[in-house]
Amino acid sequence: MDTGTATGGNSGSVAVTTGGSTGGAGGAFSVTVGTGDTGTGGSISLTAGSSVIGGKVNITAGAGTSGLGGDLILQGGNSQQSTGGDVIIDSGDSWTGNSSREGIIRIAPTSASFVRIGRSGTKAVKTDLFGDLTVHGNLTITSSMVYQDVYTERIHITTVQDQMVQSELRVPKITGLDAEDIAGTPTSTLTLDAGMGGSQQYVEIGPTEANAINIGGKNAGGAY
Repeated sequence: MDTGTATGGNSGSVAVTTGGSTGGAGGAFSVTVGTGDTGTGGSISLTAGSSVIGGKVNITAGAGTSGLGGDLILQGGNSQQSTGGDVIIDSGDSWTGNSSREGIIRIAPTSASFVRIGRSGTKAVKTDLFGDLTVHGNLTITSSMVYQDVYTERIHITTVQDQMVQSELRVPKITGLDAEDIAGTPTSTLTLDAGMGGSQQYVEIGPTEANAINIGGKNAGGAY
């Protein structure tokens, strides 16, 4: 099924629509490729037209009048004996070779106020990020596997690996700060300094909660 070609104007459109209903649900619309028992299964391709400005592909779930809006589910295929299929979302490339003209992947740019990766209360989902990460707002990291509005338990950045900050790290209050050396190659230095701005450039150690300040240690010959 196709429309004819055109010269000097627009080609024809194709519309496939199910009928509306009063007192019931509208008819469903399904596009399904038949199953096979040899080789790779058949594909489904949706490609917008090429022109001076490329055409869009819009996939929108149904609106709800008195109930919930419809879900939009994109899921890779399951596998009985091998690896399940991936879900790949990518932007368009620019043939100019200029990376600043590559497309942007936008998640929740308009209506959504919450983005969740994984599922609350189930297995942890590993997420790899290759590149820089910019967070505009607060960043909360927790070991809890259940979503909460406020997390009261201790926040862990990591429990197994060291953290390296190569520029500046600014926090209102630090408890348990230490500089750990690698065994056999002591190279680490812990430096505390005030900021460059302001008129009261103080370094305060234990100004409110501490009962004692320990400098050195027993193993290093220091005194309490």
